[in-house]
Amino acid sequence: MAKETITSGAGVLWSAIVTMLNNMFTELYLIFTGKSGGQTIIGGTAITDPLNLQGTSGNGTLTSPAIVLKVGNNGATAAATVLNSGNMGVGLSLPLVPFHIVKTAPTLPGVSGSTPTGLFRIANTAELVADFGLSNVDPYGFWIQATRKSDFSVHDPILLQPNGGSVGVGTAVPTERLDVRGNGYFSGRLAVGRSALGIMGTFEGTVTNDTNRDGIIVTTKTIASESGYHDIFGLSSQITDQTINSGIADTGLRVALTGDAYSQLAAFVGSLDTQIGVRGTAGFAVATAGATVTNAIGGNFSVRNEQAGVTITNAYGVKISNSGTTGTITNRYDLYAGSANAKSYFAGTVGIGSTAPTSPLQVVGIPVYANNAAAIAGGLTAGAFYRTGADPDPLMIVH
Repeated sequence: MAKETITSGAGVLWSAIVTMLNNMFTELYLIFTGKSGGQTIIGGTAITDPLNLQGTSGNGTLTSPAIVLKVGNNGATAAATVLNSGNMGVGLSLPLVPFHIVKTAPTLPGVSGSTPTGLFRIANTAELVADFGLSNVDPYGFWIQATRKSDFSVHDPILLQPNGGSVGVGTAVPTERLDVRGNGYFSGRLAVGRSALGIMGTFEGTVTNDTNRDGIIVTTKTIASESGYHDIFGLSSQITDQTINSGIADTGLRVALTGDAYSQLAAFVGSLDTQIGVRGTAGFAVATAGATVTNAIGGNFSVRNEQAGVTITNAYGVKISNSGTTGTITNRYDLYAGSANAKSYFAGTVGIGSTAPTSPLQVVGIPVYANNAAAIAGGLTAGAFYRTGADPDPLMIVH
């Protein structure tokens, strides 16, 4: 406390006493009307001496304010409130949970600049920050953005369970590393293991678990509400872990790759350029001269028969089924090789009109005509084959 000198005279004496008391209270006690230069509150002198802020000496209700932190023009704004229940609110006077934040105008994080828009931030002493906020765009929601405090155009990763554990979406008891109970949406590629499941363009649809099949079903939305180019691709899968117990007759299927590109909705009334059930493409679209591929195989199909004692009744490397003839098909090609310079190779026997050919090429059902004129009159065109029915029975070509 500053030293004061008391001189004679009643007025002088009283003035000195007032000054002395003011200095004493200024140094020892808080000045509740404010003090120039600010004030410091100290709890105690020992490390175990706490600073206690007590809201009331009475019995406050759980929802009544105990401590209010006021800021602004002469304390006009209540920045934070602590209730007697212990709930603390920032931006509101009645917090409903232990820590409650309210922002009157939420918005999405900035894509550039350095002005934060979130509710709160976690940061290190350098540039790394993680902002948390609420969206003001339908369907709204809560967002997290890892970025740099001086440049929001930099996007850093968000790590969930970096040391292990599970993440559940739509479930409180996740059973896998990522357990999603509901539909999923991916606008890019979904990588699984070492293989990439190419979902090209924008994928709209649902992925659901099928209890009758060991795998998943991909149901895509193919709604085209405007003319233009729209590609939709399906999904591939591998099912090699197959177990059929002794005495079990399974009438189901084991399909490693399935692609269904047909319409089953009456809403299909427009026109579509192409439907492809299964598509395989290999080779080069763009590359540098000198690059090589030893074998470019658009589609590779095989039937494995490597276990002694097993039986496959009918093995089809490729089977093209006649699945319907009700509608109109202008040109039907069950097998079409479009490369004029390509070669077609068959190692075994080929049957046309026969499922059990007995020679490298066996054709059953060649029409019989006496001569070329009769064949043309019968509807054959140049290059078609016919036989005369004589003995010997030569194979003739319409000319």
